[in-house]
Amino acid sequence: MATLLLFRHGETDLTEGRYCGSSDPPLNERGRQQAQCVRSYLRAQTVAAIYSGPLLRAVQTAEPSARALGLDLRAVEALREVSFGEWEGLTFAEARQRYPDEWARREADPYSFAPPGGETYRELCARVLPAFNELVARHRGETIAVFAHRSVNRMLLTSVLDMPVAYYRRIEIAPAALVMLRSLDSGLEVLAINERCHLGLSAGDAARQLDRTD
Repeated sequence: MATLLLFRHGETDLTEGRYCGSSDPPLNERGRQQAQCVRSYLRAQTVAAIYSGPLLRAVQTAEPSARALGLDLRAVEALREVSFGEWEGLTFAEARQRYPDEWARREADPYSFAPPGGETYRELCARVLPAFNELVARHRGETIAVFAHRSVNRMLLTSVLDMPVAYYRRIEIAPAALVMLRSLDSGLEVLAINERCHLGLSAGDAARQLDRTD
C-alpha cells in the first residue's frame, strides 16, 4: 500500500482566470509563501520521495520541501500541464471571444477536442495515468509527495472516481491544495480533495473564499 500526497503548484500571476497550460511562469510572492506552508506540512510526514512536473511553478513549489527533507527532487515529464495551444495566456473570456466555435466544441467535449495547437484531455490522460501508476507501484508501502497541476490532478481523480472527463470542473483544486490517495489491491482510494488546512484555511474558510469569487 502506497500513500500519494498530491499537490497542485502554488500561485503564479497567471494562475487564476487565464489559460496557463504549458506556459512557464514562476511562482509569485503568494505562491512562494504557499510552498513554505507545504514544506512545513511535509516535515511532519514520513516521505520517501518527492516528484514534480517539469514546469517551473511545480518545481519551485516542491523545492523547499525537498531541501527540508533532504530528498532529491525528481522531475517527471509526463506530469507537465496540458497545453492550451493558441489560448495560452488568454483569459477565458478572450478565448471564447476570439475562438467561439472551437471554445464551444471544447466545452462540450474536452476529452476529444483540443484548443488550436493544444492537447486533448485524452492525450493528457494517456501520459498522466501511466505515470501515476508507475510511481505508486515503485513506492509500495511508502508515502510520496508529487507536485503537479490542476488539470493533471483532475484527470487522475476523474479516473479514480470513474467520472466522465466532461465533469472535471466539478473537482476544485486550489493553488497548493492537497489531494491525498492511498493504493489498495482494488486500485486507488481517495482520502482528501482540495485540502488546505496546511495553508491555514479550514473547510469553512475555503467555502467563503469561493463565495467571494463566484
